[in-house]
Amino acid sequence: MARVTNFGDPSFEPTDEELAELMHEAFAEVPAQNVATLARLRREVADLREQAVARFKQRLAAAK
Repeated sequence: MARVTNFGDPSFEPTDEELAELMHEAFAEVPAQNVATLARLRREVADLREQAVARFKQRLAAAK
């Protein structure tokens, strides 16, 4: 039977293995979130680049 770890109990002293398990569970989503965030930032940068190029072309055409 699996032991239930109560990290909220001030008298509880977790083992190194329990702390390692807690850290693993706490940060399990970080790699996927990082990939998603980087993809979103790349899309935003690409959109902003397109907008900047369009504004440049408009100003260039207006200057002629």
